[in-house]
Amino acid sequence: FGRWLPPLNVGQLPADIDPTTFNFALAWIEYLNRLFGMLLGLLVVVTAILAIIHYRRVLRILLPTLIAAMCVAFAGWQGGKVVTSHLEPLSVSFHLIVALTVVTLLTYVTQQAYYLDKGMTARSGGADKTHIWIALLWLITIIQILLGTHVRASLEKLVLTFPLDNDL
Repeated sequence: FGRWLPPLNVGQLPADIDPTTFNFALAWIEYLNRLFGMLLGLLVVVTAILAIIHYRRVLRILLPTLIAAMCVAFAGWQGGKVVTSHLEPLSVSFHLIVALTVVTLLTYVTQQAYYLDKGMTARSGGADKTHIWIALLWLITIIQILLGTHVRASLEKLVLTFPLDNDL
């Protein structure tokens, strides 16, 4: 919009944007998503630097942290593609899956750092079958995301096919 913040009213819209089709709430949601994404990216980079400094020999902490940092950078780039695709459902879902991957990696790192700090192993922490449950929950989550994407895409096609039906 040629500004640091999205427009707050119709008078702040650039001339090339039709005010009747502009969604202020969506613009602010996208802006806040970028803002928090940048904050998250900086925090993950700091976490990766600290992992390199303090845990360079502990691969179960170092590697997932570095992968999370790369995933955050990729998610930032991919987020731009999501916006230019006009929020194409499959692109949005893929962006969500990358974000969930970052959360999973950082949760794993937190757990491993806790075990290391307490002198425990995953086995002594009672996590013998936890990895199976986590994998199962991840699979269910991915299936749910893909089903939601399919429903959303189908609704968008219906709206294009039947533009006068306001119940969709």
